[in-house]
Amino acid sequence: MVETGGVGNQPPPLSGFDPLACDPALADAVHREGAGDAVPTLASLAELVGSTEALEIIGKPYDLGRVIGAVRLAVDAPEPR
Repeated sequence: MVETGGVGNQPPPLSGFDPLACDPALADAVHREGAGDAVPTLASLAELVGSTEALEIIGKPYDLGRVIGAVRLAVDAPEPR
């Protein structure tokens, strides 16, 4: 088997991703819709969801079902009925 060179054009692993800080439109919408008081809680949750540890648990950063499951575990929320 012929060996090929390593792949060097790949982005670094996603870690320390803050979905709230990276999305000014989302932050603006939170304020526009009158939920500005929730920004500190949302910022904490965004930091948790985008952490390296959470991404390792979730596996794929954009697998919404796993993200929701990880958030429920983080906040100890009951499953919907």
